[in-house]
Amino acid sequence: MIKKTVLALLAAFCVLTVGGCHSHVHIAGESVEENRIEPTCTEKGSYEIVTYCRDDGVELSREKYDIPPLGHDYVEHPALYPTYCDEGYGWYMTCTRCDYSNYSVLPRKQLVLNPKTYPTTIPTITITVGGAHIPDSSEPGYDDYCDSTLKYSDGQNSFIDGFGKARVRETSSSLFGKKDYTIKFSFDASIRGYRRSQKYNLLASYMDPTLLREYLAMQISRDLNLYEEKYSANIKPVKLYIDSTYKGIYYLFDYIEASELKINLAETTEENKSPFLLEMDLSAHEAGVEGVDYFVLGSTDAFGSETDIEYKLNAPETVNFEQFQFIENYITRCRQALIDKDLETFSSLVDVYMFIDYFLLAELFHNTNVAGYSTYLYLRDFDRKLIFGPANNYERTCSRPYQLGPNTDYTLNNAQERFINYDFWKLFLEIEGADELIARRYTYYFRPIIEYELNEAELYYDCYKDLIKENADIWYTEIGDRNALLSDNYQWIFNYFSLRKSMFDSLYYRP
Repeated sequence: MIKKTVLALLAAFCVLTVGGCHSHVHIAGESVEENRIEPTCTEKGSYEIVTYCRDDGVELSREKYDIPPLGHDYVEHPALYPTYCDEGYGWYMTCTRCDYSNYSVLPRKQLVLNPKTYPTTIPTITITVGGAHIPDSSEPGYDDYCDSTLKYSDGQNSFIDGFGKARVRETSSSLFGKKDYTIKFSFDASIRGYRRSQKYNLLASYMDPTLLREYLAMQISRDLNLYEEKYSANIKPVKLYIDSTYKGIYYLFDYIEASELKINLAETTEENKSPFLLEMDLSAHEAGVEGVDYFVLGSTDAFGSETDIEYKLNAPETVNFEQFQFIENYITRCRQALIDKDLETFSSLVDVYMFIDYFLLAELFHNTNVAGYSTYLYLRDFDRKLIFGPANNYERTCSRPYQLGPNTDYTLNNAQERFINYDFWKLFLEIEGADELIARRYTYYFRPIIEYELNEAELYYDCYKDLIKENADIWYTEIGDRNALLSDNYQWIFNYFSLRKSMFDSLYYRP
């Protein structure tokens, strides 16, 4: 640059002196920068160096120089994986200096709901007690069960035969001849399709002659949890024999508990915290000590009068005072966030979409039990969020109280009335933004599943209608026309869900 400038000055000097026309000699002043264009991440910049005569400002030289592009100053961003309700995005980068981004949307996950197949034969369970009485909850021997031999066979590859125990399960069905049972093997029994366990439940489903309601509720629940990879209890029909007497069709149902293969609570060495499994149980005070076995939080008027809600500790079996306080405080914090209408804090403590699933299912079936009984919630470890579930106890549902016998002409008038008397759910519905979350979950996830399972329920019933009729002939002898009993109840159930779904669509469907 200096060489070029000197040559230019010499040329100017020559022009002035040799030509003899001028007497002024240009003397170069200090070079200056002009017309600077700053480079960007992707475009080069430039500037010019100009020299003027020191005395009269005549431009003596001008040279242009390029500035290379800066290149991007990258910032990395982790991916947000899509769910069934929300789009996500892949790992991407942005630049701190410009609007560069390689952000790309990942579409919502798609449900894959394939038609099911139903075996022509169903498994058999035999409880052999040698004529002994199987105790129910009102009897002294209830906790000790009744000694028995338990056999399970699916007629193919699964066969179990061993010592065990049996008792009547404490549910609404205990008021009727066909009762629920809990069976307990003397070992961890592995039944196909179930998590290995000592205990299993046998559901009578007496209050629904079609045997559809409990089965359908648990199938929907299982789908909701399956696609989110959360634990859900399994259910399938079995033929039950007690000694040599055929007792009709029952549902083999997982016993809900904390175990390695079910709700696996993480081990902790912290003295003041503990993962936990709780159950809402308004009767917890009858056999427990407040502050040790259960705590009270909130109330419900779902059962005719204002009643405190009791939360019973199911697992761990023993905790110290600080751990129990941690458990109670955790649930209290969740509830207080709803009272404060603080959706962000609530979402940091609770798996919100699983929460929505749980209570939408309860509302779909009008399951009043969920207001204070048989509602499970658990925290597996401290790095995860609270889960409401798994669903359980859907016998007394669809607005059909247990006091009414199977021959009563039930009304469908309340099939489109909401039942929101669930403490947490009622508070959640009052929060701004909650409706939008529910609508997204209902539209993209919950609704396709219930449509799918309602269709499957028709196929299921058609496959097993002869067995269901046999069951009705055993347990509804007071009704002369049992074909009409089944037909009327079948039609009623699908009318109920058609109206119920219409109500949900009007509230939450966003096509």
